[in-house]
Amino acid sequence: MLTIATTVEEATQAAGEIRAGGTDVQERRRAGLSHGPLVDIHKVAGLDQIESTPSGTTIGALVKIDTAATDPHIVPSYAGLAQAAAGLATPQIRWMGTMGGALLQKTRCHFFRHPAYSCYKSGGDDCPAREGHNPNGVVFDLGPCVFPHPATLGMALLAYEAEVEI
Repeated sequence: MLTIATTVEEATQAAGEIRAGGTDVQERRRAGLSHGPLVDIHKVAGLDQIESTPSGTTIGALVKIDTAATDPHIVPSYAGLAQAAAGLATPQIRWMGTMGGALLQKTRCHFFRHPAYSCYKSGGDDCPAREGHNPNGVVFDLGPCVFPHPATLGMALLAYEAEVEI
């Protein structure tokens, strides 16, 4: 089932996984990792805007990653964010992918994304990544899952002490 939300209220009240650009969601659905209804938010007005004020800049969840990399308000004021956005993936992904999707994407852990494995993130009761040599794990082992979040943009926003509203 697909719900196409046109307001933030509709999106928050609908049952299902949020989809905007769909880059990560579609990949997980093809791999059998994501099931159930989708809530498409690409028609929610205002979420594709960048607004700069004297107190800061607001970047909507539907702003394309490429837009964040080249926006005349972001580049001079938040060069680290612009550089992080410009360096992500391929141009095709940057043209389709959204800021919200980049921040909310699921881990790139091969155990999570492989249907033959069960882990904490996929409803299992252990983390196969803990066994043996794993060069992609986290530096600080503070939780049950040892794979880091894949959002490069999240680290750039953290450096600017940004606030994310969900």
